[in-house]
This record gives sequence, structure tokens and C-alpha cells, in this order.
Amino acid sequence: MNSVSQSFIFAARSLKARKSRTALTILGVVIGIAAVIVVISSGEGLRNMIMDQIDMFGADNIEIEVKIPNTGKTSSENAMGIARGITITTLKDEDREAIIKEIPEVIDGYSAVLGQEQVTIDEKRKRTIIFGCSGSLINIDPGKIRNGRFFSESENDGLAQVVVLGSEVREKLFGNNDPIGQAIKIKNQRFRVIGIMESKGAAAFFNMDDMVYIPIKTLQKKIMGIEHTQMIMFKIDKDADSEAVVRQMTQVMRDRHGTTDLNSDDFAITTMEEAKEMVGVVLSAMQILLVALAGISLIVGGVSIMNVAYVNVKERTFEIGLKKALGAKRKDILFQFLWESVLVSLLGAVVGIIVGAMMTAFITQMAISKGFAWTFTIPLSAVLISVIFSSFVGIAFGYFPAKTAAKKDAIESLLAR
Repeated sequence: MNSVSQSFIFAARSLKARKSRTALTILGVVIGIAAVIVVISSGEGLRNMIMDQIDMFGADNIEIEVKIPNTGKTSSENAMGIARGITITTLKDEDREAIIKEIPEVIDGYSAVLGQEQVTIDEKRKRTIIFGCSGSLINIDPGKIRNGRFFSESENDGLAQVVVLGSEVREKLFGNNDPIGQAIKIKNQRFRVIGIMESKGAAAFFNMDDMVYIPIKTLQKKIMGIEHTQMIMFKIDKDADSEAVVRQMTQVMRDRHGTTDLNSDDFAITTMEEAKEMVGVVLSAMQILLVALAGISLIVGGVSIMNVAYVNVKERTFEIGLKKALGAKRKDILFQFLWESVLVSLLGAVVGIIVGAMMTAFITQMAISKGFAWTFTIPLSAVLISVIFSSFVGIAFGYFPAKTAAKKDAIESLLAR
């Protein structure tokens, strides 16, 4: 049996003899590895969910949304400005109509505005999202009608007071009763229920089942008192060149809005492929940051390994001297103490991966219970990173205590008892 194998056996026996100390040392590594597993796995689950939601709309969809002039459409200035309440009122439903008329490759489109109001029926009340949209939404959106029908473009133009309920709103207000033909009140105005949407779950962090769909022009003029829209979604011919269509849309919008370049544009045009790329970049950046933060806890675990290793070296000075007196070489002592650190790290990695997987499964179930189409996944990369990182921590933080042990003089160590 070679010296490396013997050192491994001695290291395993030493850790077994000090179970409590070994367990506490492993705990620090477990926390770090579990955090890495949860961050990477949950990040992958989030990525898959968002990408699947984008794919639901199809690669042949193009979105126009408002943008603050002199900012980039993906810039923090634009996002923060809109979040702070800056309202761009130049995007209109007429823009939708003009693009459909002037660009043959555009098959259809719908405008949309989001609001929030209290919906009531008798004594029941529910504050929910009001989704104002064109009647053409049902031809583009992946959602389907379960009962009744969706409102038409003529009802939209005529400011009809009709609504289509999301499945959760329907359950909250009507229970098991049939709501078709019944009346609800929104901002003290009566609206007739004409349809119920099938359950869609959550999308883009909105619960799509907790919405009331209403003709956009009715929402604009009778409830919100506005004329602008927040976004327009278009469906283009599947064989069309999306980049060429975007260029044509841009020119039509600039002609209508009097802008000349990206900086002055008060709108932003995004294809589904662009949306996937942007989301992927953002999620990757967030994941790297979170993994780095999780790695700090693993480094803390490494420091714990080093401290315990130094304590072990001091407590086992006589043992080191005795082994050297019986013929153990410096490298044998070095390998034994180094193996102890590596074994602690690897054991921590194994337990940490298991704990991390259990925590990821819990997060997945919580997300599913909230309506998100979340999938449980433990990427191989997460396991490999955990094993490699933990091995590195064991070697890096165990080397110096092991080297200290290996340098001890045999006679001095025997006399130190």
C-alpha cells in the first residue's frame, strides 16, 4: 500500500474519531454548497419558465412598447423612469391600425393597457388587474376561451361594457355558478360577463388567471380617462423577414411620431428572439452575482476548515512526533492532514448537494402552488461546480495547516506532550 493510500486511511480514521468536530466543520461547507445548488438550479428553473412563456407567443410576434426618449430600451434609465411614474402618452391604437394597413407582412395586432380596479357583485369584492385590449387579442394570444366568447372589434369600437373573466376572478365572484350573462361592477359601472378564459397560470410575474379582460377603448374612455396605450403586439407572417418588418415598423412609427433616431424615439420595438436574448443576459448576470455571493459562504466554510485543521495540528503534536519516530516521512504527514481537509470538503459537497436539491424542490413546489409553470431541475453544471469548488476549498485551506504539521520536528513533538 503506497503512502497516499495510507494517508487517506489515517485521515478517514482521524475524522471518524472526532465525529462532533468533523460534523460542525462539514456544516459550514454544506451551507455554501447548498446555496450554490439552490442559486444555479432555481435560476435555471426561472430561465426555463420565462423562455417557455416567451415561446408561447411564437417567434412570429413583435411588440411595440413605450420608451422614454433619449434612453435605451433596455437601459436602467428607461426602466427606472417608467417605474417612477413617467408616462409616455404618444403610443396610440391608431399606430396599430397604420402598421397593419401599411405593412403587408403584418397579419394582425392588438393594443393593450393595464390598470387595477375593484370588481364587485352584490357583497363580493375583489381588487384585480384590468387588462384592456383589442378584440384581436384572442387571435394572437395563446389563451383560449373556456365558456362563452371574447369581445369583438365592433364591441371595442362601440365602447361596449362587456368583460371576459380570468378563471380565478370567476371563482372568487361566482363560485360554482354560471357567470355568463351576469353583471359585475367596475368603478360603479355595470359590465356584462360574456366569457371565461381557460386557466393560464402566471406569465411575466402576472397571474393571468387573476385578470378581467375589457375592450381597450371602453377602459380608456369610461374608466381610466386616457387615450394612449402601453403596448401593441403584432403577429407577422411566419415566412416574413422579422428584421425587415422591424425596419418598416420603425419607419412608420417615426413618421407618425416625428422622431428621427433611436435616441429620440418614444417607442421600442422588440422581436421575441430579442426578448429571449435580453432575458437570458439579465438572468445570467443575476445568476453569476448570486453564485459569487453563495461562494462567499463556501469560503467562510473553508476558513472554518483551516481553523479546525490548525487546532488538530496543535492537539496532535505528540501523534505527529510518534509517527515520525516510527518512520513516517514529511509527505506522509502532509498528505494525511491534507486528506482530512479534502474529505471534509467532499463530504460537505455531497450533503450540500442533497440539501440544495431538497431546497430547490421546495422552491419549485412553492412556485407551482402560486401558478408559475416552474420545472424542477438540477443542472449537471451545478453539481460539477460544487464538487470542484469544494475540492479546491479543501486543498487551498487545508494545505497550510498540513504543511505546518509536516514541518514539526519528531523529538520536539514527542517532548511537547
